[in-house]
Amino acid sequence: MGEEGPTQDELDKAKAYLKGSYALGFDTSAKIAGQLVQLQLDKLGADYPEKRGPLIDAVNLAGAKRMAKRLFDTKVLTLVVGRATGLTKTTN
Repeated sequence: MGEEGPTQDELDKAKAYLKGSYALGFDTSAKIAGQLVQLQLDKLGADYPEKRGPLIDAVNLAGAKRMAKRLFDTKVLTLVVGRATGLTKTTN
């Protein structure tokens, strides 16, 4: 992904998923309240749900490839796998 980026098909599927799954966050009163709070915390504005689809549609293949290259740059990417040792659990 970092070297070649997504294909047009992968990008189209990702965009369709992002647009189609968003409504699932509004299927209960609790989820609606949570979404509204998150919109405020992220300072996205009350009109974000209407603007979100067009913003996703505006992502093109060249931009997605550029961001994939940047995000998956192996010179700055660090991946740690395993269990932490020596840590203690804290409780409130």
